[in-house]
Amino acid sequence: MLRIKVQSLVVRKKLKKRLEELSKKFPAGEIPYPEFWGGYAVTPFEYEFFQGQKWRLNDRLLYTLDKDAWKRVRLSP
Repeated sequence: MLRIKVQSLVVRKKLKKRLEELSKKFPAGEIPYPEFWGGYAVTPFEYEFFQGQKWRLNDRLLYTLDKDAWKRVRLSP
């Protein structure tokens, strides 16, 4: 357990130091993308949450985006 805590502290210190360096290099807060950068924008329109229960009476909730509002429906176990 102690080993994990020490490792986490080392990583946290390095990340904090890097954040300070980048904050000085880009004071406006906007970091420009490199020319080779690419990416995807993912827009979710549906989520299903599952919670297993005793005797397989599971709880399933389906959230669906309808215009600008999320609608929730409880599904059959």
